[in-house]
Amino acid sequence: MEKHTLIAISRQFGSGGREVSKIVAEKLGVRRYDKKVVEMAADNIDGGMDPEEAVELSYNTPSNCMGNLGDYGYERVSRHNRMYIEQAKVILGVAKKESAVFLGRCADYILRDNPDCYSFFIYADDEFRKERAKTDYNGASLEDLNKEEKRRKQYY
Repeated sequence: MEKHTLIAISRQFGSGGREVSKIVAEKLGVRRYDKKVVEMAADNIDGGMDPEEAVELSYNTPSNCMGNLGDYGYERVSRHNRMYIEQAKVILGVAKKESAVFLGRCADYILRDNPDCYSFFIYADDEFRKERAKTDYNGASLEDLNKEEKRRKQYY
């Protein structure tokens, strides 16, 4: 790819966005960053964190979290917010060095001021998602997919 291009793909859970991101990255000949961002960021927190724990932590934000830190430093930031900060650093670092496709992780927001970034949101109707839930999500129901979608919206 000649031009520095960043693609940020957000998606509705169960819409096929992961597959779309894979196809786009292959067609453009660039790397795709999805949970890899979480793994890279998890290494920077408290001397390392299990990536699965990091994903779970970021989606399960506590309801009593304070938004204004005042004079407190980074060390006082709750772990789930630190995970977001570290992921943002990874995304911005990759974006400076190379063209890439980013799947989720708020990359569209993090890269919103970058003129080389194109953002897309992938969604699907309930019937399509219901069928995918059966085949791609171990027989999950549409209600299960909607619960996960709600968690992701909260994270975003």
